[in-house]
Amino acid sequence: MTTLLLSTYDRFFKKTGFGFNGYEFVQEPICLEQNEPIIGGSDYTTLNTYLHNISSEITETTIIPIKIRYNQSGNTSFYVGIGYQLACTNCYYMHHLCLPDCKLKFTPLYYQYLDELMNADQLQHCKSVRELASDCAIGYQRFQDDCKFYFRDTFHQFLNKLRMLKALEDIVLSDLSLKEIAYHNHFTGYNNMSFLYRRYQLSLPTIPRIFDQFSL
Repeated sequence: MTTLLLSTYDRFFKKTGFGFNGYEFVQEPICLEQNEPIIGGSDYTTLNTYLHNISSEITETTIIPIKIRYNQSGNTSFYVGIGYQLACTNCYYMHHLCLPDCKLKFTPLYYQYLDELMNADQLQHCKSVRELASDCAIGYQRFQDDCKFYFRDTFHQFLNKLRMLKALEDIVLSDLSLKEIAYHNHFTGYNNMSFLYRRYQLSLPTIPRIFDQFSL
């Protein structure tokens, strides 16, 4: 199941050019079926803590996405997968993705203001790029240039891809209708969300709905 999940996200990233481009990950599958997730070894301390914290959120009617990143021994590690409950037992299916830090390119701290902007409540309101640049006390053209460098995209194109990524999680791991997912992720409606996906040769009806494949 995690292979299907990873391939779905991999296709999304390749089609949109969003996320890690040109990187190859070392993959290691991890499967656990127990109510208290315990994996031996100090390398898994962070993962064990994370799984313990989310274990209470898993019920017979929910699928919890697992996504955790941490740095260790010169590598950036990602654990991605799902947690769900079957016969009163929590099940965790994950892949461990490892990327050597030497392959990462770090950007100057100056661009941190763009990260802060992406997490700001003001993005929930319709603002023009000029208004956003003004809120950041920076010139319009400099703001556009910064976005192009940091996001490898225009601001609004990056924001749309971010909304598409968040919608993808709902499509794959929830039982919400596509119309509900569109409004939940701040699209103007289903047609608007569908149009954006089609722009990147992604068809909403072809995205697997993993939630539906579990007899919860």
